[in-house]
Amino acid sequence: QLGALAPEDLTRPLTPSEYDPAMVWSAQDHLLHLSGIENNFNEIFRRHFAGEAVPIRLAAKPDGTGRSRDEMLAGLSTRSEPWAAEVLQSVHKNNDAWLAKYRHLSFDGVVALGEQVRAETLAILAGASEAQLQEMLPGAPWADGTVGGVMANHGGHGRRHWAMVQAALEKK
Repeated sequence: QLGALAPEDLTRPLTPSEYDPAMVWSAQDHLLHLSGIENNFNEIFRRHFAGEAVPIRLAAKPDGTGRSRDEMLAGLSTRSEPWAAEVLQSVHKNNDAWLAKYRHLSFDGVVALGEQVRAETLAILAGASEAQLQEMLPGAPWADGTVGGVMANHGGHGRRHWAMVQAALEKK
């Protein structure tokens, strides 16, 4: 859908960053962000399958132990826990860092990067057993918390960003 946008609509500023409002994301940046998030999830899956006790580093407490899924869900949904704001700020900061690293790419380059990351996702999926896909990711606040559920959740993330782009384009 983004490929059908006029070049000026792909690259013009649309939505402020949730970390640094002075950094404004374009439609192309939203697509680039999706590959960054998928890349991060691939790292989580690799750490989980390698046996790391806390594969979601954002779920780690200061002492290195992991927060439970319930703790993550409650803290992030209500933002009532002091650590939740820090976690969300870290996520937003990492989003902007990914954009800064790859923002120089053309639209075709962004698509190629997305294809590369998706190929990694598919390789992880192809190498996982049904039992592994049903395993709980310790602390995962996404979907049902299973590896497979978290993998499937990424499509919804893309739709949310497309809706954000569409709404911003309609305003301008």
